[in-house]
Amino acid sequence: MAQIIGRQSTAQLISQTRLVRLVDQELAELEPKLAPLITFTQKMRKWKEVDSPRLEWFEHEYVTHWITNSSTAVTSPGTTEFVVTDATGVVAGDVLLVPQAAGSSASPELLLVKDVNLGTSKLTVQRAFAGSTARTIPADCGIAVLGQAFAEGSAVATAKANPPVAKISYTQIFQKTRNFTKTQIASKAYASGGNERKRQQNEMLNEFKIAMNRQFLFGKASEDLSGTTPLRTTMGLNSVISTNVFDAGGMLTHKAFQHFAQMSFRYPFNGKTKLLLACPTVAAAIHMWGNSHLQLRPMEKVFGVDITRIQTAFGQWLMVTDQTLEDGVAGQPGFGGWAFSIDVDNLEVNYLKGRNAKLSENVVKNGDDAEIDQVLGEIGLKIKLEKTHAKMYNVTDYEA
Repeated sequence: MAQIIGRQSTAQLISQTRLVRLVDQELAELEPKLAPLITFTQKMRKWKEVDSPRLEWFEHEYVTHWITNSSTAVTSPGTTEFVVTDATGVVAGDVLLVPQAAGSSASPELLLVKDVNLGTSKLTVQRAFAGSTARTIPADCGIAVLGQAFAEGSAVATAKANPPVAKISYTQIFQKTRNFTKTQIASKAYASGGNERKRQQNEMLNEFKIAMNRQFLFGKASEDLSGTTPLRTTMGLNSVISTNVFDAGGMLTHKAFQHFAQMSFRYPFNGKTKLLLACPTVAAAIHMWGNSHLQLRPMEKVFGVDITRIQTAFGQWLMVTDQTLEDGVAGQPGFGGWAFSIDVDNLEVNYLKGRNAKLSENVVKNGDDAEIDQVLGEIGLKIKLEKTHAKMYNVTDYEA
């Protein structure tokens, strides 16, 4: 080694790798609030063991209370036959009501259904029923189905009922692995809490939860039987929710947020508490409005997760900021403007018998001078009664 001439500094110690390092043994975790949906469902005992990778159930809805006029034809006041988009929810004897446009002082028209042609979705009706006044029925107009009316001595009414509908989701195999040489396992490292293998096992468990959380939000149920073994994915809220979908249109106003609340608590009817998973922008808006527009309770911990209770005119939310609802890379499209209203009572996580998430060490014993650790689970989500859930998207900013 060359001799040192002149003044010395720590530069020489660094180049000689002799400077003592002060290294914190605790590793700072980047994602402290990992997967709130997974945490809530676990703590609320919503995880259940099943003995099939196919998760099947039936749902039932009452007969329809609304039908829709054809989107291509305006029905004049004198017309007694017109086509609707779906006539299966209507039978002879039903009384229909045609709502008038907002702000109109005109009384709505009542119609009495005389005949239904299911093949063409054509209704034959008595106009201006019960002394009402015949009105123009706009194209694509919603028409309310009221009660039924029959004359004395009428024949038995045509029966109508909604049969239960089959639903299906699947368990999905989630997996995370780490591969260590046995030399690494035997070595001590900084920023490992004294055990690098244990640190990485904890990291795998966290990554596993994050992966499930994202799948449960944005996944889609599928089963591919084309290969030698089936490949299945489980459903997610985004792919299931189709009724209560709210486009914020960029700027989220308090009025728009109240509309989303009304939509979210429409089903069930008792206005119970639901879970709101919100992106940071939506969470910031809610806390801003809490100063004057919303009734908020201070942040508290529920099941180890920081929540804010939001009392609306329609029901109460437990709001959690979900950091996985984030923008894409370098400002590209992502999920930064999303929020999900979840009825946890209509959510269930199923794991295949003996296949709940489990950490296993040295899962491949092949004689290599190395060991592979694995977290594996075959787990699926059942989202029941999609109308009890809601989603909001396209929030880029909020009104102060």
